[in-house]
Amino acid sequence: MDTFIYVILSRTHTHVGKMIRYCTNSAFNHVSISLDADMLQMYSFARLSAKNPLVGGMVKENPSRFALGDSKDIPVKIYRIPVTHKQYDQISDFIYATYTDTEKYYYNLIGVFNVLFKSDFKVYKTYICTEFVSEVFKQGNLKLLPERCNIVSLKDFESNLEPFIIYQGDFYDYPELSDEYKENDSLEKDDFFERKGMRRELINTLTVFMILIHRFHIG
Repeated sequence: MDTFIYVILSRTHTHVGKMIRYCTNSAFNHVSISLDADMLQMYSFARLSAKNPLVGGMVKENPSRFALGDSKDIPVKIYRIPVTHKQYDQISDFIYATYTDTEKYYYNLIGVFNVLFKSDFKVYKTYICTEFVSEVFKQGNLKLLPERCNIVSLKDFESNLEPFIIYQGDFYDYPELSDEYKENDSLEKDDFFERKGMRRELINTLTVFMILIHRFHIG
């Protein structure tokens, strides 16, 4: 039986998303990876709270997160990549190990400079979305993207994965999307949409910044 992983390029309706698209000259601003066709095992690096774009980490994603709970369309391109069973196991093991790591991975706020300027800033246990999905490919020995994961751009995904595209349009119209998402009754229980208050968000942001500064010196 054929085995596949799925790459999802998305265009999110956020100020940060618009800025990323402007700086990268891309129609999309985010990339995710799914271990199944219905997107119930979809992961990436993104904001941890709907109201705070400055603090991010590894998240299990769903369409509602992409739209920040709004009803707007979510333009996507979806690619289906054939892999061997061994590659699939290597990829899933890496994703789950990263997701459950007790030391916790964070969003690399300076990682975008690597993509824009081909620099090589490293921060311990951090990724941006493009770097993470590129690392997933590397862990699965999929040689479809540039070797240096931290400089892979959204346009690299579009051009290099073009032969594998299976869908383009609104995410909610994707034929294989799980009905659980459409019914909105099986989303991962987390506090993404919880209103935490300005003071709590500020403390959390400063705490994460201090962690990132420390990790930059480790990296």
